Amino acid sequence: MFELFIGQRQIVRELDAIAAGLKNKRDGINILLRGPAGCGKTTLSRIFCYELAGRNFSYQIPKDNLRLPYGLDGLRAHIIDEIHMAKDFENFYPVMDAGNKVIIFCTTEAGVLPDPFTSRCITLSFAEYSMQDICTIIVNYGKDLSFPITEGTAKLISERSRGNPRVAKNYLKRVKFLIDRGYHNKTIPGIIAAFEEIGIFKGGYTDLDMRYLKFLSRIGRASLQTISRSLGIDIETLKNDIEPFLMDKGHISITSRGRNFIDWRNGELRNEQ
Repeated sequence: MFELFIGQRQIVRELDAIAAGLKNKRDGINILLRGPAGCGKTTLSRIFCYELAGRNFSYQIPKDNLRLPYGLDGLRAHIIDEIHMAKDFENFYPVMDAGNKVIIFCTTEAGVLPDPFTSRCITLSFAEYSMQDICTIIVNYGKDLSFPITEGTAKLISERSRGNPRVAKNYLKRVKFLIDRGYHNKTIPGIIAAFEEIGIFKGGYTDLDMRYLKFLSRIGRASLQTISRSLGIDIETLKNDIEPFLMDKGHISITSRGRNFIDWRNGELRNEQ
């Protein structure tokens, strides 16, 4: 099943090798997959466990009122998603050290995990997806939706997806709804118009990104709390969705004194303002 997963070739090869090496043994291993939401960590974890143990694996997410370890008896392999939500990591170390469990952890927040935990894991970090990989994912997803698209359409969607497969799929579904309703045509100009209607622009910028940049460019520097209050956008959305993208694009910097506006960097982006 590994061949069905598109992208992240280095991680796929290593997980394939680990699964093959452990398949007929009772040895254990601890694997940590780290990467942003929507990059395919859970999907790849399920493929790994299926290759290793068929359907003989469990999947769970730690809850605030539960502590680790729990529910790991009797099965060959285990997926624990959102591991950063777990409590009492020290109680879990004996299970990880026993050497007879195959556990694959997933997280979007590896930086908050304690060192004694991460040092017990093989850590695999997801890289940014290539444009071609996103295009292939979108073309295949269009077929799944009975909404076949051309390579040109897939490229257009991919350019707006921020390099994230889940985002790309969500955008395709949103555009599909508008086209199916008859509000836009299934052409490149029609799809561009649909994107503009839902506030998604060339380069992956959203209407929230544009509001943030317009505000910060006007005052130069502001605290996260000030930006949140002024724009009516919650702090978690700012920190997790908007600011990483704008920092990567070179528009802002974050210091102890606040968020600093740097430059529009993009002529087309500047002209829209």
